[in-house]
Amino acid sequence: MTSNNTPKPTAGSTCGLQLVGSAYGCQSCQFYLHASCFDLPQKIQHDAHPAHPLTLRYPSYYKHCGKTCDACCEDIRTSFMYSCELCDFDLHVTCATLYKLAKRADTSKDTLRLYYSFPVGDSNNTMPWIARCDVCNKRVSKEGWLYYSKDTGYIAHIKCAKGAKVGPSWIKERLNMLKIK
Repeated sequence: MTSNNTPKPTAGSTCGLQLVGSAYGCQSCQFYLHASCFDLPQKIQHDAHPAHPLTLRYPSYYKHCGKTCDACCEDIRTSFMYSCELCDFDLHVTCATLYKLAKRADTSKDTLRLYYSFPVGDSNNTMPWIARCDVCNKRVSKEGWLYYSKDTGYIAHIKCAKGAKVGPSWIKERLNMLKIK
C-alpha cells in the first residue's frame, strides 16, 4: 500500500468515514485507509461489553450473514468491526468510539448521555410505548444504543445527536484508551 494525499470520493474501509487528507490505499482493490486508522488495536475492552474483550475483524468476517451492529442496529458487513465471538456481540469501529456525552442539536443547555440499553418505559416492556427520536422523529429501536437526557426526556439516535459523530483521529485516540494492555 502507498500513501496518497489526494482526497478520495470514497469512505475509509476501516471506519466508513469520508476519506480526506492522507490515506493508504490500493486503487485496483478499492481499499483505502485513513493514516490514523492504520494501526488500530487488535483487542479492546468496551464498557458496553465488560465480560469479554472485543477483537478487530475485517468486513469479510461476516460477509454472508445478516448481522447488525449492536449499537446502531445497521449492517455490520460494510466496515471493520470489533466482535466478541463468545457472545455474538459486534460493534462498528465508529460505534465503539462514541462520546459518552453529546449535545442536543437545538440547544447547548441540555447534555445527552449515551445509554447502551433502553432507559425509558417500564422495565418489563409491557407498555405498548414507542419512543421517537427528537431530532429526526423516527422510531428509536429498543435494541440499540441512544443518547438520552433524564432531566428533559430528550431522546436521540446515536447518529442524530450533535457531537456524536467522530473523526478518524478521535477513533484512534479512543480505541487506544480501550486497548487491552
